[in-house]
Amino acid sequence: MTGLCADLEVMLDRAGLSEEVSHDILAVLDHASNTIPPCKGVRLLRFLTSLKTGAFLNLASGKTPLLENFTELLCRDMESVSRICRLYFEGMSPQGGTEALLPEEMVKELLVLGRVERVQRVKALVWDLLLKQGDQLARLVSPEDIAFSLWLDSPVTRNKLIIFALRHVGAEKAMQLFRTYASRTGKAIPPNVSRQLMELVRAESRMKYRKGILSGTAETSELSYDAMDRLWSEYLNSRNRFELIRIFLLVGDALNRLEALNGDPSQVPLNFKDAEARSEAAAAFASRVHAVRSGK
Repeated sequence: MTGLCADLEVMLDRAGLSEEVSHDILAVLDHASNTIPPCKGVRLLRFLTSLKTGAFLNLASGKTPLLENFTELLCRDMESVSRICRLYFEGMSPQGGTEALLPEEMVKELLVLGRVERVQRVKALVWDLLLKQGDQLARLVSPEDIAFSLWLDSPVTRNKLIIFALRHVGAEKAMQLFRTYASRTGKAIPPNVSRQLMELVRAESRMKYRKGILSGTAETSELSYDAMDRLWSEYLNSRNRFELIRIFLLVGDALNRLEALNGDPSQVPLNFKDAEARSEAAAAFASRVHAVRSGK
């Protein structure tokens, strides 16, 4: 098959897939519209094979590159990657209109990794993938599975998990879960995490009350574009970065809608950019706040 390594067929055989399914996967990877480079396609199949066969957990090294490669490809070509995942785990291509990004069997395997993986970096990458599943994750995950999140090294993933727990379990039950986990493991909640947790709990508790008032006000008010833009800018400027994370998690397709606004001169620019170091990350965040404040 043009442009594909012989390793691909070897890994497909190792995964125990039928000849028809293997042929369909190779066809997706070799299709003209596919944007997955052959070398990254090999890593994708290595990851899926190790996950399907249960070998991923026992890999001595290479977990992080395989997970990062999968996440990158998912962002690059979600449709092709999703189709390959379903062929791998279900033996069929995704049906049109399916809401789930990944097949349920694959999500269950990732949940096992999320429970037992000890390397913090790998654990964070796994849960970043799981959190993209939205309602599907809420249906499959046990609340106890996310009790560890207060002690996760990755602050962004940690806050996403806390928000997920508050939203799908409820503030009272989530707090009880965290206390029980801390008591059972003998861990003390770090002071900075305690402050963030209390802030998120207060915000989540007020949200239902405020949502009704604000929704009713918006429906009965006549606001110009400039007025709405000014109110939105002032509101975002008053939030800290953890509250901003929560705001952009409120609607499942928020990122897609932001992409749709790209290039629209009437929209306030959100100057998102990658940053390799902490100082650059702080500068990138400051530039986004500045853009919202100035409306330039």
